[in-house]
Amino acid sequence: MDEPKDDWKRAQGFDPSEPGIFDNVDQAAIDAADARGMADHAAGRTISNTAVIRWLTDYINGNKRPRPQPGE
Repeated sequence: MDEPKDDWKRAQGFDPSEPGIFDNVDQAAIDAADARGMADHAAGRTISNTAVIRWLTDYINGNKRPRPQPGE
C-alpha cells in the first residue's frame, strides 16, 4: 500500500512504473562527452577555477571585467 506522503505524486500523474530521467543511461554519449572534455583539457581550451573565482568575486564587488579566457 502507498504511503500517504506519495498521494500528491499520483495526483500529478506520477507513475512509479515509468523510468526516471536518470534510469536510462546512454553510455556512448557519456563517453563522447568525456572524450571531448579530455581533448579540450589537453589542448588548453579550459579556464582555471582560480580565474573563474577571481572574475566572479570582482563581478560581485562591482568591478565588471571581461570574462576569463581559455588558458587563464
